[in-house]
Amino acid sequence: MRDVYHHFTNPAAMNVSLFQNLRPGGVLAVIDFAPRHWLFWLRRPSGVPENRGGHGIPQKILVQEMTQAGFLLDRAIDGWGYWPEASYCIVFRKPQRQASRAADSSVSGSHHGSPGPDVIVAANETPV
Repeated sequence: MRDVYHHFTNPAAMNVSLFQNLRPGGVLAVIDFAPRHWLFWLRRPSGVPENRGGHGIPQKILVQEMTQAGFLLDRAIDGWGYWPEASYCIVFRKPQRQASRAADSSVSGSHHGSPGPDVIVAANETPV
């Protein structure tokens, strides 16, 4: 997911949906940026939680929100991109399914009962 997370108006619901649709052990990479001083003229997008600090999202808040949904932090890559104040890439992993949940098909990624994808990426993006 690239440069869109900071626009989510209900990140908790979105994160739960992402978590439910990702295969156990699957990876989700979020590329975004912290609020930048030179973007002061861009207000926080309408409906976005106020804890963002402007246009963008601090890494700490992103990690906090994603781990609250159940994702595990895999790694953080600073200096992602080419802007003067570079973006960051945070890679999350969905934990392997617990044995007690093996029969639970409610988080299935397809209509045929098979698990969801190993990696979720936005349209026109490639996995990290």
